[in-house]
Amino acid sequence: MGWDDEATDAGAAGDEIAAAWAAAAGDPAPGHPSSFEPPAVALEANPSPRALHDALLAFPDGEPLRLDASAVERLSAPAMQVLIAALVPSAAGDQRAAVLNPSFAFTLAFEAYGLGGDNEPFTVEFG
Repeated sequence: MGWDDEATDAGAAGDEIAAAWAAAAGDPAPGHPSSFEPPAVALEANPSPRALHDALLAFPDGEPLRLDASAVERLSAPAMQVLIAALVPSAAGDQRAAVLNPSFAFTLAFEAYGLGGDNEPFTVEFG
């Protein structure tokens, strides 16, 4: 076993130790996706009010509401009413809802209802 072999073995052992520490801390192992990402409702390009209602009812109780709005291309007035009904009570409670990566159409729809900018009943997250 030469010097290079020992360095390779030490590097592999270091990776194993880092993975063990991450697992013990509740973090995902390096290079593995996180299984601890909070749940989010992924909105379709043109979500129907019924589909939104069903998705929101299926959202886990006690979790802050998170909506992935990156794919939204159009929001009908009834779909907006369902979203507003879900978002406004959440903002009044202890936990504000979060909208992830809102599309331009999603942002325009909320501004048309006077809920854009400082009046948003949710926080906006990009990433």
